[in-house]
Amino acid sequence: MKISLKCSEDIRKVLEEVIVYNGFELDENAEIVFIEKSFRENKNISTYVIFDKNDLSSFLNFLKILKEPNKNRDKFITVKGEENFEVFPYEKIQYFEADNNDVYCIVANDKKIYKVKEKLYELEENLDKKIFLRISKSNIVNILNVKEIIPWFGSKLLLKFKESSKTVEVTRTYVKDFKQNLGI
Repeated sequence: MKISLKCSEDIRKVLEEVIVYNGFELDENAEIVFIEKSFRENKNISTYVIFDKNDLSSFLNFLKILKEPNKNRDKFITVKGEENFEVFPYEKIQYFEADNNDVYCIVANDKKIYKVKEKLYELEENLDKKIFLRISKSNIVNILNVKEIIPWFGSKLLLKFKESSKTVEVTRTYVKDFKQNLGI
């Protein structure tokens, strides 16, 4: 697979080596282009990944996904940030939340909220049902990121997440299935 790179000269050599080391070919006319945030002047590029040279994790994550598409295909989600799209592995996701006609992805250790193109019922159908559990009409949680399950008023449960102060409620309609899935 061919990749093009648009970045500052101070990091170009290192990134080129990483790209070649991962088995990709550098080509200025490639369909996939990695662009440093400050180089976004070219609007005629079809597929591009924006990265920040101070945080290369999105660059490395996307290279990993491209390198092993079948292995990682079902282990990440693409979300829309304020100005760009980002890729998050499932293990970083705390929960999904529907609000009106929009669905949002809440990520561990992140103050931002990311929009997801899928509807909640579509996510429920496609996600691993052992890890992602529906807990209300508007929430699906990643059970691997739940720190505490607290009995709550009206036969409900309250979930607290690792690395976060956020909580969500398991509504009465979903409590029985939730407990059954967890074996409690």
